[in-house]
Amino acid sequence: MNLNAALSGDRHHIKHFNVLADQVPDQHAESFERRYIQLIEKTTERSNVFQANKWAREFLEGLTHNARDLADDSVALDDAAEAYSHKCHQISEPADKDDLTDCHRHLQKCIAFARRRGIAPTFSRKMTIRGMMLRMAEKHWWRRQLKKAHWECAEDTARNLGMVSFEAGRYASYGATARRQKQNLENQQKLASTNMVAPDGSEKSLLEVSQHNTTDKTCRRHETLARLKGMDLYQRQLGMVAEFWTVTAPSQYHATNYDGTANRHYKQHSPKETNDYLISVWQKVRIYFERKGIECCGMRCAEPHHDGTPHHHFIIYLWPDQAEQAWAIFCKFAEQLDSEELHTAKRLEARRKRVIIDERGVIGYVLKYICKNLDGSTDTDKPSEDAKEMSGVEAAKRVDAWSSHHRIRQFHFFGQQTKIEVWRKLRSMEELPENASKQMTEAHRCARAGDFGEYLDHSDGLAVIAMPVIENEETGECKVSYYDERPIMQAAYIQDANGMCMALPVGAWEIKINQALRTAFHKMGDKIAGLVKPMDHPFDMLIPF
Repeated sequence: MNLNAALSGDRHHIKHFNVLADQVPDQHAESFERRYIQLIEKTTERSNVFQANKWAREFLEGLTHNARDLADDSVALDDAAEAYSHKCHQISEPADKDDLTDCHRHLQKCIAFARRRGIAPTFSRKMTIRGMMLRMAEKHWWRRQLKKAHWECAEDTARNLGMVSFEAGRYASYGATARRQKQNLENQQKLASTNMVAPDGSEKSLLEVSQHNTTDKTCRRHETLARLKGMDLYQRQLGMVAEFWTVTAPSQYHATNYDGTANRHYKQHSPKETNDYLISVWQKVRIYFERKGIECCGMRCAEPHHDGTPHHHFIIYLWPDQAEQAWAIFCKFAEQLDSEELHTAKRLEARRKRVIIDERGVIGYVLKYICKNLDGSTDTDKPSEDAKEMSGVEAAKRVDAWSSHHRIRQFHFFGQQTKIEVWRKLRSMEELPENASKQMTEAHRCARAGDFGEYLDHSDGLAVIAMPVIENEETGECKVSYYDERPIMQAAYIQDANGMCMALPVGAWEIKINQALRTAFHKMGDKIAGLVKPMDHPFDMLIPF
Protein backbone atom coordinates (compact mmCIF):
# COMPACT_ATOMS: atom_id res chain seq x y z
CA MET A 1 0.00 0.00 0.00
CA ASN A 2 1.38 3.40 -0.95
CA LEU A 3 0.96 6.63 0.98
CA ASN A 4 -1.79 8.01 -1.26
CA ALA A 5 -3.90 4.86 -0.81
CA ALA A 6 -3.24 4.72 2.94
CA LEU A 7 -4.49 8.29 3.37
CA SER A 8 -7.35 7.82 0.86
CA GLY A 9 -6.05 10.68 -1.23
CA ASP A 10 -6.69 13.25 1.53
CA ARG A 11 -4.62 16.24 0.40
CA HIS A 12 -4.48 17.78 3.88
CA HIS A 13 -3.01 14.62 5.44
CA ILE A 14 -0.60 14.08 2.54
CA LYS A 15 0.63 17.68 2.80
CA HIS A 16 1.15 17.29 6.56
CA PHE A 17 3.12 14.06 6.01
CA ASN A 18 5.34 15.76 3.43
CA VAL A 19 6.14 18.51 5.95
CA LEU A 20 7.21 15.84 8.45
CA ALA A 21 9.09 13.78 5.85
CA ASP A 22 11.13 16.81 4.76
CA GLN A 23 12.76 16.80 8.22
CA VAL A 24 13.85 13.16 7.95
CA PRO A 25 17.40 12.42 6.73
CA ASP A 26 17.52 10.86 3.27
CA GLN A 27 18.80 7.53 4.52
CA HIS A 28 15.70 7.16 6.74
CA ALA A 29 13.07 8.40 4.27
CA GLU A 30 11.95 5.03 2.90
CA SER A 31 11.79 3.34 6.31
CA PHE A 32 10.03 6.36 7.81
CA GLU A 33 7.30 6.25 5.15
CA ARG A 34 6.89 2.47 5.50
CA ARG A 35 6.51 2.74 9.28
CA TYR A 36 4.04 5.63 8.93
CA ILE A 37 1.87 3.60 6.54
CA GLN A 38 1.91 0.61 8.90
CA LEU A 39 0.32 2.72 11.61
CA ILE A 40 -2.68 3.68 9.43
CA GLU A 41 -2.97 0.95 6.78
CA LYS A 42 -5.73 -1.12 8.45
CA THR A 43 -8.15 1.78 8.59
CA THR A 44 -8.12 5.47 7.70
CA GLU A 45 -9.97 6.61 10.77
CA ARG A 46 -8.95 10.04 12.01
CA SER A 47 -7.66 8.62 15.31
CA ASN A 48 -5.18 6.33 13.52
CA VAL A 49 -3.87 9.17 11.37
CA PHE A 50 -3.47 11.20 14.55
CA GLN A 51 -1.50 8.37 16.18
CA ALA A 52 0.73 8.08 13.10
CA ASN A 53 1.42 11.83 13.15
CA LYS A 54 2.13 11.68 16.87
CA TRP A 55 4.64 8.87 16.34
CA ALA A 56 6.31 10.83 13.50
CA ARG A 57 6.71 13.95 15.65
CA GLU A 58 8.15 11.97 18.56
CA PHE A 59 10.55 10.21 16.20
CA LEU A 60 11.77 13.53 14.80
CA GLU A 61 12.17 14.96 18.30
CA GLY A 62 14.38 11.99 19.15
CA LEU A 63 16.58 12.68 16.13
CA THR A 64 16.96 16.40 16.81
CA HIS A 65 17.51 15.87 20.55
CA ASN A 66 20.57 13.77 19.78
CA ALA A 67 22.25 16.69 18.03
CA ARG A 68 25.36 14.82 16.97
CA ASP A 69 25.91 14.94 13.22
CA LEU A 70 28.41 12.08 13.34
CA ALA A 71 29.06 9.45 10.74
CA ASP A 72 30.23 5.91 11.51
CA ASP A 73 33.91 6.77 11.23
CA SER A 74 36.71 7.60 13.62
CA VAL A 75 37.61 10.96 12.09
CA ALA A 76 34.25 12.56 12.88
CA LEU A 77 34.32 11.21 16.43
CA ASP A 78 37.89 12.43 16.97
CA ASP A 79 37.08 15.92 15.68
CA ALA A 80 33.97 16.23 17.84
CA ALA A 81 35.76 14.86 20.93
CA GLU A 82 38.64 17.30 20.41
CA ALA A 83 36.29 20.29 20.11
CA TYR A 84 34.09 19.35 23.08
CA SER A 85 37.00 18.54 25.39
CA HIS A 86 38.62 21.88 24.53
CA LYS A 87 35.38 23.69 25.36
CA CYS A 88 35.08 21.91 28.72
CA HIS A 89 38.70 22.78 29.46
CA GLN A 90 37.90 26.46 28.85
CA ILE A 91 34.85 26.22 31.14
CA SER A 92 36.67 24.49 34.02
CA GLU A 93 40.03 26.27 33.82
CA PRO A 94 38.97 29.42 35.78
CA ALA A 95 37.77 27.29 38.72
CA ASP A 96 39.59 27.69 42.02
CA LYS A 97 40.91 24.19 42.71
CA ASP A 98 40.99 24.85 46.47
CA ASP A 99 37.38 26.03 46.61
CA LEU A 100 35.05 23.04 46.48
CA THR A 101 31.95 25.18 45.88
CA ASP A 102 33.56 26.97 42.93
CA CYS A 103 34.69 23.65 41.43
CA HIS A 104 31.19 22.25 41.79
CA ARG A 105 29.73 25.31 40.03
CA HIS A 106 32.09 24.93 37.07
CA LEU A 107 31.44 21.18 36.96
CA GLN A 108 27.70 21.86 36.60
CA LYS A 109 28.47 24.13 33.65
CA CYS A 110 30.43 21.33 32.00
CA ILE A 111 27.61 18.85 32.62
CA ALA A 112 25.07 21.31 31.15
CA PHE A 113 27.28 21.69 28.07
CA ALA A 114 27.47 17.89 27.68
CA ARG A 115 23.70 17.53 27.96
CA ARG A 116 23.20 20.09 25.22
CA ARG A 117 25.31 17.78 23.06
CA GLY A 118 23.10 14.80 23.91
CA ILE A 119 25.46 13.32 26.52
CA ALA A 120 24.27 12.59 30.06
CA PRO A 121 27.48 12.14 32.11
CA THR A 122 27.37 9.54 34.87
CA PHE A 123 30.03 9.51 37.57
CA SER A 124 30.86 7.15 40.40
CA ARG A 125 30.59 8.24 44.03
CA LYS A 126 34.26 7.41 44.44
CA MET A 127 35.25 10.16 41.99
CA THR A 128 36.24 13.60 43.20
CA ILE A 129 34.86 16.82 41.75
CA ARG A 130 38.30 17.68 40.38
CA GLY A 131 38.51 14.22 38.82
CA MET A 132 35.15 14.71 37.12
CA MET A 133 36.27 18.02 35.61
CA LEU A 134 39.53 16.52 34.41
CA ARG A 135 37.65 13.68 32.72
CA MET A 136 35.34 16.05 30.89
CA ALA A 137 38.35 18.01 29.63
CA GLU A 138 39.90 14.86 28.13
CA LYS A 139 39.47 13.96 24.48
CA HIS A 140 39.43 10.20 25.18
CA TRP A 141 36.58 10.56 27.68
CA TRP A 142 34.51 12.49 25.16
CA ARG A 143 35.23 10.00 22.40
CA ARG A 144 33.99 7.10 24.52
CA GLN A 145 30.85 8.98 25.54
CA LEU A 146 30.07 10.07 21.99
CA LYS A 147 30.60 6.59 20.61
CA LYS A 148 28.32 5.00 23.22
CA ALA A 149 25.63 7.63 22.66
CA HIS A 150 25.93 7.33 18.89
CA TRP A 151 25.60 3.55 18.95
CA GLU A 152 22.59 3.65 21.27
CA CYS A 153 20.83 6.39 19.28
CA ALA A 154 21.54 4.67 15.95
CA GLU A 155 20.07 1.39 17.19
CA ASP A 156 17.06 3.13 18.77
CA THR A 157 16.40 4.79 15.43
CA ALA A 158 16.62 1.46 13.61
CA ARG A 159 14.26 -0.10 16.15
CA ASN A 160 11.72 2.72 15.87
CA LEU A 161 11.71 2.34 12.08
CA GLY A 162 10.98 -1.40 12.26
CA MET A 163 14.47 -2.65 11.38
CA VAL A 164 14.59 -4.83 14.50
CA SER A 165 11.90 -7.52 14.42
CA PHE A 166 11.29 -11.16 13.63
CA GLU A 167 10.90 -10.29 9.94
CA ALA A 168 13.69 -7.70 9.55
CA GLY A 169 16.43 -8.68 12.00
CA ARG A 170 15.92 -10.26 15.40
CA TYR A 171 17.27 -8.76 18.63
CA ALA A 172 19.48 -6.18 16.86
CA SER A 173 19.66 -4.60 13.43
CA TYR A 174 22.13 -5.77 10.81
CA GLY A 175 24.01 -2.49 11.19
CA ALA A 176 24.40 -2.97 14.95
CA THR A 177 25.60 -6.53 14.49
CA ALA A 178 28.14 -5.39 11.91
CA ARG A 179 29.43 -2.59 14.15
CA ARG A 180 29.86 -4.99 17.05
CA GLN A 181 31.64 -7.59 14.89
CA LYS A 182 34.01 -4.93 13.62
CA GLN A 183 34.70 -3.74 17.16
CA ASN A 184 35.42 -7.30 18.33
CA LEU A 185 37.87 -7.81 15.45
CA GLU A 186 39.66 -4.56 16.27
CA ASN A 187 39.82 -5.48 19.96
CA GLN A 188 41.34 -8.85 19.15
CA GLN A 189 43.98 -7.16 17.00
CA LYS A 190 44.94 -4.77 19.80
CA LEU A 191 45.11 -7.60 22.34
CA ALA A 192 47.19 -9.77 20.03
CA SER A 193 49.70 -6.94 19.48
CA THR A 194 50.05 -6.15 23.21
CA ASN A 195 52.19 -8.29 25.50
CA MET A 196 52.36 -8.56 29.28
CA VAL A 197 55.89 -8.95 30.63
CA ALA A 198 56.13 -10.78 33.97
CA PRO A 199 58.77 -9.96 36.63
CA ASP A 200 60.69 -13.11 35.58
CA GLY A 201 60.87 -11.86 31.96
CA SER A 202 58.29 -14.20 30.41
CA GLU A 203 55.80 -12.68 27.98
CA LYS A 204 52.19 -13.41 27.13
CA SER A 205 49.92 -11.62 24.71
CA LEU A 206 46.81 -10.04 26.19
CA LEU A 207 44.74 -12.07 23.71
CA GLU A 208 46.06 -15.28 25.27
CA VAL A 209 45.39 -13.95 28.76
CA SER A 210 41.84 -12.88 27.86
CA GLN A 211 41.03 -16.38 26.61
CA HIS A 212 41.51 -17.75 30.13
CA ASN A 213 39.19 -15.46 32.09
CA THR A 214 35.57 -14.37 32.00
CA THR A 215 36.12 -11.81 29.24
CA ASP A 216 36.02 -14.86 26.98
CA LYS A 217 32.43 -15.90 26.26
CA THR A 218 33.12 -19.62 26.59
CA CYS A 219 34.85 -19.21 29.97
CA ARG A 220 32.01 -17.02 31.16
CA ARG A 221 29.44 -19.65 30.12
CA HIS A 222 31.36 -22.37 31.96
CA GLU A 223 31.59 -20.26 35.12
CA THR A 224 27.92 -19.24 35.02
CA LEU A 225 26.77 -22.85 34.62
CA ALA A 226 29.14 -24.02 37.37
CA ARG A 227 27.83 -21.36 39.74
CA LEU A 228 24.20 -22.22 38.94
CA LYS A 229 24.74 -25.96 39.38
CA GLY A 230 26.59 -25.47 42.65
CA MET A 231 24.04 -23.00 43.98
CA ASP A 232 21.21 -25.38 43.05
CA LEU A 233 22.77 -28.30 44.93
CA TYR A 234 23.61 -26.15 47.95
CA GLN A 235 20.21 -24.48 48.30
CA ARG A 236 18.28 -27.73 47.80
CA GLN A 237 20.33 -29.36 50.55
CA LEU A 238 19.16 -26.56 52.83
CA GLY A 239 15.53 -27.35 51.92
CA MET A 240 14.79 -24.46 49.55
CA VAL A 241 12.68 -24.86 46.41
CA ALA A 242 13.63 -23.53 42.97
CA GLU A 243 11.28 -21.57 40.74
CA PHE A 244 11.61 -19.98 37.31
CA TRP A 245 9.94 -16.58 36.95
CA THR A 246 9.59 -14.33 33.91
CA VAL A 247 8.47 -10.70 33.76
CA THR A 248 7.77 -8.71 30.59
CA ALA A 249 7.23 -4.97 30.15
CA PRO A 250 3.78 -3.61 29.19
CA SER A 251 2.78 -3.01 25.57
CA GLN A 252 3.91 0.63 25.59
CA TYR A 253 7.56 -0.55 25.70
CA HIS A 254 7.33 -2.81 22.61
CA ALA A 255 8.10 -1.19 19.25
CA THR A 256 7.09 -3.88 16.79
CA ASN A 257 4.56 -6.71 16.68
CA TYR A 258 5.61 -10.26 15.92
CA ASP A 259 4.43 -9.95 12.29
CA GLY A 260 6.67 -6.89 11.73
CA THR A 261 3.92 -4.25 11.91
CA ALA A 262 4.18 -1.21 14.17
CA ASN A 263 2.74 -1.45 17.68
CA ARG A 264 0.19 1.34 18.10
CA HIS A 265 0.65 1.40 21.88
CA TYR A 266 4.40 2.04 21.68
CA LYS A 267 5.57 5.21 23.45
CA GLN A 268 9.15 5.57 22.14
CA HIS A 269 10.80 3.82 25.11
CA SER A 270 14.33 2.62 24.42
CA PRO A 271 15.51 -0.87 25.50
CA LYS A 272 17.68 0.80 28.15
CA GLU A 273 14.62 2.56 29.61
CA THR A 274 12.67 -0.70 29.48
CA ASN A 275 15.45 -2.53 31.31
CA ASP A 276 15.54 0.22 33.94
CA TYR A 277 11.78 -0.19 34.43
CA LEU A 278 12.10 -3.97 34.92
CA ILE A 279 14.95 -3.45 37.38
CA SER A 280 12.81 -0.95 39.32
CA VAL A 281 10.04 -3.58 39.54
CA TRP A 282 12.53 -6.10 40.96
CA GLN A 283 13.89 -3.53 43.41
CA LYS A 284 10.38 -2.94 44.76
CA VAL A 285 9.86 -6.68 45.09
CA ARG A 286 13.15 -7.12 46.99
CA ILE A 287 12.27 -4.25 49.36
CA TYR A 288 8.88 -5.84 50.04
CA PHE A 289 10.53 -9.24 50.58
CA GLU A 290 12.78 -7.68 53.20
CA ARG A 291 9.83 -6.11 55.01
CA LYS A 292 7.97 -9.44 55.08
CA GLY A 293 11.06 -11.42 56.09
CA ILE A 294 11.17 -13.44 52.86
CA GLU A 295 14.62 -14.85 52.09
CA CYS A 296 15.61 -15.51 48.50
CA CYS A 297 18.65 -15.95 46.27
CA GLY A 298 19.27 -16.81 42.65
CA MET A 299 20.10 -15.28 39.29
CA ARG A 300 18.49 -12.68 37.04
CA CYS A 301 18.90 -12.87 33.25
CA ALA A 302 18.02 -10.06 30.83
CA GLU A 303 17.41 -11.03 27.23
CA PRO A 304 15.68 -9.41 24.24
CA HIS A 305 12.38 -10.10 22.52
CA HIS A 306 12.48 -10.26 18.74
CA ASP A 307 12.19 -6.43 18.53
CA GLY A 308 14.96 -5.75 21.07
CA THR A 309 12.63 -5.10 24.02
CA PRO A 310 14.19 -6.74 27.11
CA HIS A 311 12.45 -9.12 29.48
CA HIS A 312 13.83 -10.71 32.64
CA HIS A 313 14.07 -14.32 33.74
CA PHE A 314 14.70 -15.28 37.36
CA ILE A 315 16.03 -18.48 38.87
CA ILE A 316 14.93 -17.94 42.46
CA TYR A 317 15.30 -20.11 45.57
CA LEU A 318 12.74 -19.73 48.37
CA TRP A 319 11.67 -21.49 51.56
CA PRO A 320 8.62 -23.68 50.77
CA ASP A 321 6.33 -21.89 53.24
CA GLN A 322 7.18 -18.49 51.68
CA ALA A 323 6.97 -19.38 47.98
CA GLU A 324 3.28 -18.53 47.43
CA GLN A 325 3.52 -15.24 49.31
CA ALA A 326 6.64 -14.29 47.34
CA TRP A 327 4.94 -15.02 44.01
CA ALA A 328 1.89 -12.94 45.02
CA ILE A 329 4.15 -9.98 45.83
CA PHE A 330 6.01 -10.39 42.53
CA CYS A 331 2.71 -10.41 40.58
CA LYS A 332 1.48 -7.34 42.44
CA PHE A 333 4.34 -5.16 41.20
CA ALA A 334 4.66 -6.80 37.76
CA GLU A 335 0.96 -6.06 37.03
CA GLN A 336 0.94 -2.55 38.51
CA LEU A 337 1.63 -0.60 35.30
CA ASP A 338 -1.05 -0.65 32.57
CA SER A 339 -3.09 -3.26 34.43
CA GLU A 340 -6.06 -2.58 32.12
CA GLU A 341 -4.25 -4.57 29.41
CA LEU A 342 -4.42 -7.75 31.47
CA HIS A 343 -8.05 -8.64 30.77
CA THR A 344 -7.38 -12.23 29.61
CA ALA A 345 -5.44 -15.13 31.09
CA LYS A 346 -3.17 -15.19 28.02
CA ARG A 347 -2.18 -11.54 28.43
CA LEU A 348 -1.68 -12.07 32.16
CA GLU A 349 0.66 -14.99 31.53
CA ALA A 350 2.54 -12.94 28.93
CA ARG A 351 3.24 -10.25 31.56
CA ARG A 352 4.50 -12.66 34.24
CA LYS A 353 5.02 -16.41 34.24
CA ARG A 354 5.93 -18.98 36.88
CA VAL A 355 7.41 -22.46 36.53
CA ILE A 356 8.07 -24.77 39.49
CA ILE A 357 11.42 -26.49 38.88
CA ASP A 358 11.47 -30.17 39.78
CA GLU A 359 14.25 -32.14 41.46
CA ARG A 360 16.18 -32.55 38.19
CA GLY A 361 17.66 -29.09 38.71
CA VAL A 362 17.80 -25.72 36.99
CA ILE A 363 20.40 -26.33 34.29
CA GLY A 364 17.89 -27.81 31.86
CA TYR A 365 15.70 -24.72 32.16
CA VAL A 366 18.36 -22.06 31.76
CA LEU A 367 20.89 -23.71 29.43
CA LYS A 368 19.34 -22.29 26.27
CA TYR A 369 19.09 -18.78 27.78
CA ILE A 370 22.72 -18.77 28.90
CA CYS A 371 24.00 -20.14 25.58
CA LYS A 372 21.94 -17.73 23.48
CA ASN A 373 23.12 -14.78 25.55
CA LEU A 374 26.81 -15.72 25.52
CA ASP A 375 28.55 -17.83 22.86
CA GLY A 376 25.68 -19.77 21.28
CA SER A 377 27.27 -23.16 22.03
CA THR A 378 24.97 -26.06 22.93
CA ASP A 379 25.33 -29.78 23.32
CA THR A 380 23.44 -30.36 20.07
CA ASP A 381 23.70 -28.96 16.57
CA LYS A 382 19.97 -28.21 16.43
CA PRO A 383 18.85 -24.58 16.81
CA SER A 384 17.00 -23.81 20.02
CA GLU A 385 13.23 -23.40 20.04
CA ASP A 386 13.62 -19.65 20.57
CA ALA A 387 15.95 -19.32 17.62
CA LYS A 388 13.31 -20.33 15.00
CA GLU A 389 15.76 -21.67 12.42
CA MET A 390 18.51 -19.22 13.49
CA SER A 391 21.70 -20.92 14.64
CA GLY A 392 22.80 -20.48 18.22
CA VAL A 393 26.02 -18.72 17.21
CA GLU A 394 24.16 -16.21 15.03
CA ALA A 395 21.64 -15.54 17.81
CA ALA A 396 24.49 -15.02 20.29
CA LYS A 397 26.16 -12.47 17.98
CA ARG A 398 22.94 -10.49 17.71
CA VAL A 399 22.28 -10.60 21.45
CA ASP A 400 25.86 -9.46 22.06
CA ALA A 401 25.29 -6.50 19.72
CA TRP A 402 22.02 -5.73 21.51
CA SER A 403 23.56 -5.72 24.99
CA SER A 404 26.60 -3.65 23.93
CA HIS A 405 24.58 -1.00 22.07
CA HIS A 406 22.07 -0.52 24.89
CA ARG A 407 24.57 -1.20 27.73
CA ILE A 408 22.42 -3.84 29.41
CA ARG A 409 23.90 -6.24 31.93
CA GLN A 410 22.73 -9.72 31.02
CA PHE A 411 23.40 -11.82 34.15
CA HIS A 412 23.26 -10.89 37.81
CA PHE A 413 23.44 -13.18 40.86
CA PHE A 414 21.69 -11.98 44.00
CA GLY A 415 21.05 -12.97 47.60
CA GLN A 416 24.38 -14.71 48.36
CA GLN A 417 27.06 -13.38 50.67
CA THR A 418 29.85 -15.23 48.84
CA LYS A 419 32.06 -12.93 46.76
CA ILE A 420 32.87 -14.37 43.35
CA GLU A 421 36.21 -12.51 43.40
CA VAL A 422 37.52 -14.93 46.05
CA TRP A 423 36.46 -17.93 43.95
CA ARG A 424 38.27 -16.55 40.90
CA LYS A 425 41.45 -15.76 42.84
CA LEU A 426 41.61 -19.22 44.40
CA ARG A 427 40.80 -20.92 41.12
CA SER A 428 43.68 -19.12 39.37
CA MET A 429 46.24 -20.30 41.98
CA GLU A 430 47.79 -23.71 41.36
CA GLU A 431 49.16 -24.01 44.90
CA LEU A 432 48.63 -22.17 48.18
CA PRO A 433 51.45 -20.92 50.44
CA GLU A 434 52.25 -22.87 53.59
CA ASN A 435 50.55 -20.35 55.89
CA ALA A 436 47.11 -20.95 54.32
CA SER A 437 44.43 -21.86 56.85
CA LYS A 438 42.32 -25.00 56.67
CA GLN A 439 39.31 -23.03 55.42
CA MET A 440 41.35 -21.51 52.59
CA THR A 441 42.78 -24.94 51.68
CA GLU A 442 39.34 -26.53 51.45
CA ALA A 443 37.93 -23.57 49.50
CA HIS A 444 40.94 -23.73 47.12
CA ARG A 445 40.41 -27.46 46.54
CA CYS A 446 36.75 -26.90 45.65
CA ALA A 447 37.54 -23.94 43.41
CA ARG A 448 40.19 -25.83 41.47
CA ALA A 449 37.76 -28.74 41.03
CA GLY A 450 35.01 -26.38 39.82
CA ASP A 451 32.64 -27.56 42.59
CA PHE A 452 30.83 -24.34 43.49
CA GLY A 453 28.29 -26.14 45.66
CA GLU A 454 30.89 -27.53 48.05
CA TYR A 455 32.82 -24.26 47.82
CA LEU A 456 29.80 -22.47 49.36
CA ASP A 457 30.18 -24.70 52.45
CA HIS A 458 33.70 -23.32 53.05
CA SER A 459 33.34 -19.73 51.80
CA ASP A 460 31.71 -18.03 54.80
CA GLY A 461 33.84 -15.08 55.86
CA LEU A 462 36.35 -15.31 53.01
CA ALA A 463 37.21 -11.91 51.55
CA VAL A 464 39.80 -10.28 49.31
CA ILE A 465 41.73 -7.46 50.99
CA ALA A 466 43.04 -4.70 48.71
CA MET A 467 46.13 -2.63 49.50
CA PRO A 468 47.61 0.48 47.85
CA VAL A 469 50.16 -0.09 45.09
CA ILE A 470 53.61 1.05 46.26
CA GLU A 471 55.39 3.16 43.65
CA ASN A 472 58.61 3.86 45.60
CA GLU A 473 59.85 1.12 47.91
CA GLU A 474 62.30 3.40 49.71
CA THR A 475 59.87 6.18 50.62
CA GLY A 476 56.74 4.04 50.71
CA GLU A 477 55.01 6.43 48.32
CA CYS A 478 51.79 5.05 46.84
CA LYS A 479 50.76 5.17 43.22
CA VAL A 480 47.74 7.45 42.73
CA SER A 481 45.16 7.70 39.96
CA TYR A 482 45.60 10.41 37.34
CA TYR A 483 42.17 11.97 37.70
CA ASP A 484 41.18 11.63 41.37
CA GLU A 485 44.66 11.47 42.94
CA ARG A 486 43.59 8.59 45.14
CA PRO A 487 45.72 5.51 45.88
CA ILE A 488 45.39 2.75 43.30
CA MET A 489 44.30 -0.41 45.11
CA GLN A 490 45.38 -3.96 44.28
CA ALA A 491 44.21 -7.31 45.65
CA ALA A 492 46.91 -8.30 48.13
CA TYR A 493 45.45 -10.78 50.65
CA ILE A 494 42.67 -13.30 51.18
CA GLN A 495 41.25 -13.21 54.70
CA ASP A 496 39.34 -16.10 56.26
CA ALA A 497 36.55 -16.08 58.85
CA ASN A 498 39.06 -16.04 61.75
CA GLY A 499 40.96 -13.03 60.44
CA MET A 500 43.97 -14.96 59.14
CA CYS A 501 45.44 -13.52 55.96
CA MET A 502 47.15 -15.22 53.04
CA ALA A 503 49.26 -13.13 50.68
CA LEU A 504 48.37 -13.19 46.99
CA PRO A 505 51.06 -13.21 44.29
CA VAL A 506 51.67 -9.57 43.37
CA GLY A 507 54.14 -8.51 40.72
CA ALA A 508 55.04 -5.48 38.67
CA TRP A 509 53.77 -6.51 35.25
CA GLU A 510 54.72 -4.33 32.31
CA ILE A 511 52.87 -3.64 29.07
CA LYS A 512 54.86 -4.02 25.86
CA ILE A 513 53.45 -3.01 22.47
CA ASN A 514 54.39 -5.17 19.49
CA GLN A 515 54.58 -2.25 17.09
CA ALA A 516 55.39 -4.37 14.02
CA LEU A 517 52.34 -6.56 14.55
CA ARG A 518 50.11 -3.57 15.26
CA THR A 519 51.30 -1.88 12.04
CA ALA A 520 50.55 -5.05 10.10
CA PHE A 521 47.05 -5.16 11.57
CA HIS A 522 46.55 -1.50 10.71
CA LYS A 523 47.44 -2.18 7.07
CA MET A 524 44.98 -5.07 7.06
CA GLY A 525 42.25 -2.84 8.50
CA ASP A 526 40.50 -2.19 5.20
CA LYS A 527 40.51 -5.86 4.26
CA ILE A 528 39.15 -6.93 7.67
CA ALA A 529 36.50 -4.21 7.59
CA GLY A 530 35.49 -5.54 4.18
CA LEU A 531 34.64 -8.89 5.75
CA VAL A 532 31.83 -7.21 7.67
CA LYS A 533 29.05 -6.12 5.34
CA PRO A 534 26.44 -4.04 7.16
CA MET A 535 24.37 -3.46 4.00
CA ASP A 536 23.57 -7.13 3.31
CA HIS A 537 19.88 -6.76 4.19
CA PRO A 538 17.30 -4.61 2.35
CA PHE A 539 15.74 -3.27 5.55
CA ASP A 540 18.98 -2.17 7.12
CA MET A 541 21.63 0.50 6.97
CA LEU A 542 24.33 2.05 9.08
CA ILE A 543 22.60 5.01 10.60
CA PRO A 544 24.51 8.28 10.95
CA PHE A 545 22.83 11.24 12.64
